[in-house]
Amino acid sequence: MKKLVFIAIFLITTQQNLFAQSNQKSNQSNYVLEVVDLDGKNFDISQFSNKAILILFWAEWCNYCKKEMFDLQKIYEEYNSKGLEIIALTIDRKKDESRVIEFSKNFTFPIAFFVDAKTNFSNSKNTVPLILLIDKNRTAVVSVSGLVSKNEITRMVEKSLK
Repeated sequence: MKKLVFIAIFLITTQQNLFAQSNQKSNQSNYVLEVVDLDGKNFDISQFSNKAILILFWAEWCNYCKKEMFDLQKIYEEYNSKGLEIIALTIDRKKDESRVIEFSKNFTFPIAFFVDAKTNFSNSKNTVPLILLIDKNRTAVVSVSGLVSKNEITRMVEKSLK
């Protein structure tokens, strides 16, 4: 019983610490993401002041990623004019570039290779799909891995735009 109480206290404390860290006020300059997308356009997160930024780590071979990207396209179409920017960073190898480019033709948001990015965001375990969502005030970062429903992503986006 004591072990269960200790574990419960540990988990509650850990969650509170993570929540506090994610809600600390941050300066936009703390977030670095610069990359040239597959269309040859520069994407620099610092250009998008007062916009929420959704970063998707994905791979061409990942079926969950593909499903999520089609959902993100619909979300992008609805929320881009309301202050949302999306970029998808593939963890695929450059030798698979032709397949990545072919699949990417389905989307209007920027797509780039993660290996080409200058960033302080990490995906050290190469988890895909992985969403990082920075709110428009640059005060919180949400990180969600695995397949996330379109409705859940929409709720997160709407919250990030407030």
